[in-house]
Amino acid sequence: MLLDGYRLRQFFDDATGSTTARATQLARKIDWSKWQPNRPTVLYLDRALFRKDVEEMQVRTAINFVGISTTKVKRILERWVPPVGRDQTYFTKMLETNLHHLKKTLEAFGLAFLTEATAEHRIDAVMAGNTDYWQDEAIKLACARLGIPFLVLARENYVTGYDYTMVTERMAKAKFKFRGDGVAVFSARSKRAFEHTGAFVDANIAVTGAPRFDKWADVPTVPAAERNLMILLSYAAPLYMGEDNFRQVTAMFVEAAAQAPAHHEYLLKVKKRSDAEIVHDNSPGLEKTKVRVIWDDPLYDLYPRARAVIGYNTLAALEGLLADVPVIVPTWGDALSEPTALLIRYDDPIDQAAIYFPKSPEEFKALLRQASEGTLRSKGNLAERRACFSQRIYLPENSTSSREVEKFILANLATSKP
Repeated sequence: MLLDGYRLRQFFDDATGSTTARATQLARKIDWSKWQPNRPTVLYLDRALFRKDVEEMQVRTAINFVGISTTKVKRILERWVPPVGRDQTYFTKMLETNLHHLKKTLEAFGLAFLTEATAEHRIDAVMAGNTDYWQDEAIKLACARLGIPFLVLARENYVTGYDYTMVTERMAKAKFKFRGDGVAVFSARSKRAFEHTGAFVDANIAVTGAPRFDKWADVPTVPAAERNLMILLSYAAPLYMGEDNFRQVTAMFVEAAAQAPAHHEYLLKVKKRSDAEIVHDNSPGLEKTKVRVIWDDPLYDLYPRARAVIGYNTLAALEGLLADVPVIVPTWGDALSEPTALLIRYDDPIDQAAIYFPKSPEEFKALLRQASEGTLRSKGNLAERRACFSQRIYLPENSTSSREVEKFILANLATSKP
């Protein structure tokens, strides 16, 4: 009966014109406030993390980026797409099989949306942050009909052995085929993973890096003597695969904070406010110590003032390499995981040249003490730190990732249908 309800609503909306009316109303919510004449215009499907890249490209390129909330698109499509179909990667094939009845409605919705949008200004391309999200499919279908390139700046950055196995197996199982025109990826490793899925044979794949990291070029360096922060990045959650190690590291971090000069701050950084609860569950009594748990503070503001950054299996730790700050990755106990599952590998000579890998609590305490005293320096030279970071996120030489994405977009416009 549930599926019948969705089909009944779909039939009613199509018959009454509500499908296209909703698309038209949505198109009128596009944010044109930053649009400038005489520039190509890209309509981007807005998501929180993707927005960080777009914000950099808006100020570093000669392209208009105008956005529409993906959440708003999804809420409309949920009127017709039953929960069983709201599955990324799998949905594209479903539209050719058991959900084939939805394809005409989704295409009509997408066409009405883009027709109304282009009545305001020409749209030269549409860009999403994911290759296989079900809620993007309606716009993708309409782009194919209208000859508008559908491009992706992929948030998915498959750089570990685990990532490679996961994405290739999932896309094979889902029989996924990318129906867009091009994909920009953050790393050469990610490009290889996409190519090996077999799902992107008709798409242009370009390695551009991530524009969000372009901002580091504008961040001033703080003299070592003026740095007063010690930063521990949370890896308390099970997904990081180092819960017990984090508990030990936190205890030593708390101890060091208690002995530190008054003007030194010991910060425990979590991704979002709700993650603070996981940290407190992992380390009871933390709120009674000198360590302060934070979440909103940008890394651009924190890292230049840091004497050390400590983290495990997270890109935020690698970002310390862009700020010329000592990066410490604990490597004992349950943090001594199988290397293919790790983002930062203790067995990789390139990583070893740029990152400290203490193999015991004693080694970690020694590094913590040196950092507090101001005698611990960033490991490796600038080239070695860039090489380490670039294994996960490509850093263009004599350019920016924003510029590389701009070139990717313009190349796809040049080869697009009239």
